Amino acid sequence: LIPVLPGELTPFRNSIYAPSGVLAIGVGFTLRDLVQRRTGVKITVLAILAGALLSAALDTSLALASGLAFLLAEMLDLLVYTPLQHCNLVGAVVASNIVGVVVDSIIFLTIASGSLALLEGQIIGKAWMTLAAIPVVYGIRDLDRKRGLVPSGVDPLVR
Repeated sequence: LIPVLPGELTPFRNSIYAPSGVLAIGVGFTLRDLVQRRTGVKITVLAILAGALLSAALDTSLALASGLAFLLAEMLDLLVYTPLQHCNLVGAVVASNIVGVVVDSIIFLTIASGSLALLEGQIIGKAWMTLAAIPVVYGIRDLDRKRGLVPSGVDPLVR
């Protein structure tokens, strides 16, 4: 669960705050892309569904908000990432994360609190984690190339 109580907010700058969990959520979008790179779409969709069910299983409005936001944002991330990964891995990760971050933030805040007051902080925090992960994504891509690994679902002639 992502904390939403005032004492659990992370300041980003001046008057921009977000629940401290946004940093972990931001990393999650990149990890989802990398899981798909290794396992393919089918296993990734199953993992998204399992994550959404686990989030929603607690039967609270916060858990429901988290589960629904996770499900929709991760599926949209998958839909953006899948066709782009063939041409540019880093571009695919950044583009899909932008979509996922915005959708996740809007859905979660709307359901959990009925307010978008923390939207800017949510987006900034998650985007920072995407940017922080870019060197790792480059490293994985380069390591895969050196090892001759072809990502799941990618034509070996188009890397």
